[in-house]
Amino acid sequence: MARYTGTTQYRNYTLRLDVSEASYSTTDNSSSVSWTLYIVNNGYRFNAKFHYSVTIDGSKRKTYGGNVNTTDVSATGGVHKLASGTYTVPHNADGTKKAVCSAECSGGGSYGPGTGSCSGTLTLTTIPRTATLNSFSGNDIDGNFSAGITKTVSEWTCYLRLSIGDTQIQRIDYNTSGTTFRLTDEAKNIIYSTIGNADTVNIKAVLETWNGSTKVGESSAITNTCSVNRNVWININGTWKRGIPYVKINGTWKVGVPYIKINGEWKKAI
Repeated sequence: MARYTGTTQYRNYTLRLDVSEASYSTTDNSSSVSWTLYIVNNGYRFNAKFHYSVTIDGSKRKTYGGNVNTTDVSATGGVHKLASGTYTVPHNADGTKKAVCSAECSGGGSYGPGTGSCSGTLTLTTIPRTATLNSFSGNDIDGNFSAGITKTVSEWTCYLRLSIGDTQIQRIDYNTSGTTFRLTDEAKNIIYSTIGNADTVNIKAVLETWNGSTKVGESSAITNTCSVNRNVWININGTWKRGIPYVKINGTWKVGVPYIKINGEWKKAI
């Protein structure tokens, strides 16, 4: 809680404003601020017409002009509550916010405070602003992929993480929406090693948001079903045709992954 005070024009009454952040909303990028205004006696009390107002983050939250009686508390150091409330303060786009809080008063009759004011700046919790993954495109592991993203803080870094189930296959720096990319050979090796003889694979995309070395959060996942190309090209009567290689495993023919020899080393032809 923050406390802002100011001595009044007459008889050293104290105008006191207590403010605190009650809660914040990541979804709405806002905080709920609670405030309470007091007048503190200092050797005198009054029962007369008195004006006061409270402003939170530029918004007038309370204005009053009427009778106020502070004889209900001690004349020396007695604290009389004038008003209280809450206000929802919107944050900046990056989740930060400093809210200026102030109060002012006047009047109070022959024994009253006269004019007075107090103010201060309340620093609110910085709300994490995770970038959004709007779309994930690509349906062939040998083709192009892209993602549609919305960043809330341009200076923060985003990484697109691709997985099969709980197994990560690729993670790339991804900060411009719509940028195309292809799966690496390492990613495709994981796919072929994981899915057996399936002709499709479900690839899950998640967008991570980082502020330097601190992870702000990550987006909801989008999953695409992508085709797995197991085909090779063969020449039949002078015409190139796409063929599917098969291997016999324990007496059963299965779709296989072709290998080629490069510099004396066998590699997957994928």
